[in-house]
Amino acid sequence: MRLLVHVEGQTEELFVGEVLAQHLYGHGYTMVAARLIGKARSRNRRGGARRWADVLAALEIGISRIRRECPHLGEWLDRLEALPARFARDPGPT
Repeated sequence: MRLLVHVEGQTEELFVGEVLAQHLYGHGYTMVAARLIGKARSRNRRGGARRWADVLAALEIGISRIRRECPHLGEWLDRLEALPARFARDPGPT
C-alpha cells in the first residue's frame, strides 16, 4: 500500500517522512510520502508552532506511549492500519 499525506508545513513534512513512514512500513505500507499544499510551498520560512527538534524530543517517549496518551492519534493510526488492501492504488511494480 502507498500513502500520500498532504501537509501544511515543514514540521509535518518531516514528521511524515521520518516518523510516521517508519511506523507504517511495519504495517504493510510500501511508500509513505508528504506533499506540501497551499501557499506553504512558496514561502521562504514556513510558519508553525514548533521546531522539528522539539517534535523529535517529544517523540523520544515512543509512539506507543503517544498513542495511549493521545487517543485521537491512536485511533487515526488504527484506522490507517486497518484499511483494506482495496484502498491501496499501486499501478506499477514495487
